[in-house]
Amino acid sequence: MEGCLTVFAVLTSEYPAAQCICKLGQGEARRKLAKDSALARLCLGHENAAAQHAWTQDIEFRTDAAAAVTVCFAAMDGANARLRNAFDKALRRLYMLAQSAGQAADGTLAALTGDTVACDAFDVSPYVLSIIPEPIDYFMHCSDTADCRTRCLGEFEAFDAANRSVVLGAERPGVLAEVALPVESMLFGAKDVSEGRASPPFAVQDAAELAPAACAEVCGAADASDEPFPNRCVAVAGAARDGAGRALAASAYFCLPVDMTRFVHEWRAVAPAAQGYALEAGAGGAAEEVLAVHLLGTWGPQAARAEGVLARDALLAVVRATHAAGELGVRLLLLRPGFAARTVLRTAE
Repeated sequence: MEGCLTVFAVLTSEYPAAQCICKLGQGEARRKLAKDSALARLCLGHENAAAQHAWTQDIEFRTDAAAAVTVCFAAMDGANARLRNAFDKALRRLYMLAQSAGQAADGTLAALTGDTVACDAFDVSPYVLSIIPEPIDYFMHCSDTADCRTRCLGEFEAFDAANRSVVLGAERPGVLAEVALPVESMLFGAKDVSEGRASPPFAVQDAAELAPAACAEVCGAADASDEPFPNRCVAVAGAARDGAGRALAASAYFCLPVDMTRFVHEWRAVAPAAQGYALEAGAGGAAEEVLAVHLLGTWGPQAARAEGVLARDALLAVVRATHAAGELGVRLLLLRPGFAARTVLRTAE
């Protein structure tokens, strides 16, 4: 309240009086002023405090013009200082109140909870939380400074010596922890994984994506042409061996559903030995090893739907086999399910 009253007195009384004194210091005398002039309204018509009014009269009649200018500056400086320091007492009381706020809160908590531990007892107070960074490598960025080396040289040398003794010892320092975590595949279900269907059915050597019409047959959809996000399908081909160890060529078709609730599944899974890819060509001997297998098309599932038969795409296989003359060589074979292999190219090793 005192500060507000001081500001009000400075703005309404001291500033107008100082302005009047400054006008008088410019050579204008009160007795020569007209009643309707600006200076008359400022100095004579302004309802000022009694002290300011008497001081203005004294300056006008007892002070010469040269001294009035100095008085004008002093009056303005005094008014500004009183305006600037108007709230000093209030701010000091607030500062003293803030200094005692901690003790007051401590006393209130002690009365409410029965805890008599002082607020500045940081080692035992339950209201103090100490944050210690972990690990201690948080502080290691300052270990390379010259000041840290100078102050902690003894500790550094002791640590280095102990570290060398441990590193050069029989046991290397370290921590080994084994954690068993169940991992669920995003492509195969738990039953498929347990039954081995998540692994490739043979050594895959070639792969190609199926057309939408063939993929609709593989995934079991009636018509996927108008779906905004159709399923994806892939055909793979590779080498395998039967139970007797004979080399075989095989193919497989997989549906990759866009629906996340479904899993990858194989279309009409057939063992490699039952797929009908024959590796014997005419009078040639049995194949010893399949070197490479390539897909010659991806329309097999689409033809199977149209003709109602189990159709697979033709393959191109590179095999190492024994020729009719008895020498060992490499043959390039064209394979179709249910038909004899046709030799495209034959070389001798």
